[in-house]
Amino acid sequence: MSTSEINSADKFDRHNSKLTKFQVQKNTITSFLDGFTQLTEDDMEILAEYEEEQARRGHFQLLFPTRETVDSLGPYFECQRHANLVLWQYIRQK
Repeated sequence: MSTSEINSADKFDRHNSKLTKFQVQKNTITSFLDGFTQLTEDDMEILAEYEEEQARRGHFQLLFPTRETVDSLGPYFECQRHANLVLWQYIRQK
């Protein structure tokens, strides 16, 4: 291996280790939702996207998820995903 190939491989390894460290470190905030002690950046992104979608819906009426339908239709989901649980709790408390 030439010196340039070794330096290139070393840079690649350092970049990958930084990427892995970044992916593992998720910022969290103290939760304002009942039942959740911490919210991650991903959780906050879910809530922000929901609010953006609500602002864009115009004159259309939301059928699901609403405060009323979360409790009545939520149990019919095959599995309870974390993203759904965060969003549904947010809707209940809204």
